[in-house]
Amino acid sequence: VLFSGDGAAAAARNGLARALLGAGDAAAAGLDLDLATHSFIANAVISIVPRLKVTKKEAVFADHLIPRALKRMVFRGTSEYSGTGAALASFDENVLQVLFISMYHLPVDSVADFASDILQMVISVVTRGVPGQVQVAAMRTAACLLSKDSLVARCEGALLLELERAVLQAAGEDHCGAEMKSICAAVLQAMGSANGKR
Repeated sequence: VLFSGDGAAAAARNGLARALLGAGDAAAAGLDLDLATHSFIANAVISIVPRLKVTKKEAVFADHLIPRALKRMVFRGTSEYSGTGAALASFDENVLQVLFISMYHLPVDSVADFASDILQMVISVVTRGVPGQVQVAAMRTAACLLSKDSLVARCEGALLLELERAVLQAAGEDHCGAEMKSICAAVLQAMGSANGKR
């Protein structure tokens, strides 16, 4: 129903996308939802993505959800997490999981236009001091994107070099944990493979 062509479905998609963004954006849209509800919605979206193939509406999903998820994450910094404990970081991890699942499951032509913006968002997340679990989730998204040659081809060489520098910097931080080091190594390996095919 969410991905049919009528006006009610379009309104429902817009409401879902706004709700996925978080409390401030939802309040502006007239949605009074707490963070736990937003996290529930994000997890529901994650479960929907692998099933979108049968609807033939993958592009509709991508066009509504991916830009909003990117808008939420691209300017994230340490100040946004002050006083929120782990709850906000957990929700943002779920938002990034939506992007990861989208990169993994949706057809390349549905997500190709977002490839550069996603890598730019990853660079922002891993260089702005956000919680480690959020950085790891962003890096997983980058690793998935870099595994698809058609998506890499949509990204300029300068952007890939910027990503490489950001990943090397993140991996070299004193506080970089084992999980982050592992995913950094995976991203660098994927970048080496991708660069070899360009």
